[in-house]
Amino acid sequence: MADVRMTAYNVLYRVLHEDAYSAIAINHAVREEKLSGVDVSFLSALVYGVLERKLTLEHIIRQYSSLRIRKIEKKTLIVLYLGVYQLIYMDKVPDSAAVNESVKLCKKLRLYKSSGFVNAVLRNLVRADKHYTLPDKSQTLKYLSVVYSCPEAIVQELIDAYLIMEESYSKGGKLLVAGNGGSAADSEHIVGELMKEFKMPRKVTSEFADNLKAVDVELGTVHAENLQGALPAIALDGHPALTTAYMNDCEPLLCFAILISAIPFSS
Repeated sequence: MADVRMTAYNVLYRVLHEDAYSAIAINHAVREEKLSGVDVSFLSALVYGVLERKLTLEHIIRQYSSLRIRKIEKKTLIVLYLGVYQLIYMDKVPDSAAVNESVKLCKKLRLYKSSGFVNAVLRNLVRADKHYTLPDKSQTLKYLSVVYSCPEAIVQELIDAYLIMEESYSKGGKLLVAGNGGSAADSEHIVGELMKEFKMPRKVTSEFADNLKAVDVELGTVHAENLQGALPAIALDGHPALTTAYMNDCEPLLCFAILISAIPFSS
């Protein structure tokens, strides 16, 4: 019977401490351990889950550990990542299994002194009904970093980018997005979210709605009720005929520049 948690530990150790690529390390482990079906799904969920939520997991561990994160032995810390992730994010894993299997994993790794520590941290979390406190929202960087498990430096870059966009839109500007390969698809996705409402409704202005109804009451009402207040955005990679023709006949490096030069900025 496959020991998926041990396999997840080994993959995480390689990724976190040996600079392995997660997807490659998982594929290698699947072949080596001859995993299939549910085991592969569980392994992927554990590994990617821990990597995606690492900063959040550390925040939770800090609240229940007598040791600072940097003082916890790196192998023990990976076991804690796995245990806490199962408790917080995997509803189908019983709490008892998450705790007991983490303790067993310590012993299999010969982390005998750490097994009691891991047991205490995880059981204390369970006794507290898996409650943990987030940073105060007034600490914007720290709060967003923990909630989205993103380094504060990157959070700051995202905020800076948002402020630039906010200023541009407030002045009647528009967002031009471009990318190659997978990023081209991301560009289309970003534009799609900006041109329609996302989490908050963006209705058209009352003035615009009135103008629509003035042209045709019935159709104008339908349009006013269903159109959304789009934030102007254009995906530059959505014009394959132009870009490929320009790349073939002119200068490939300027395939997006030709689009930008032709788009008016005054409106």
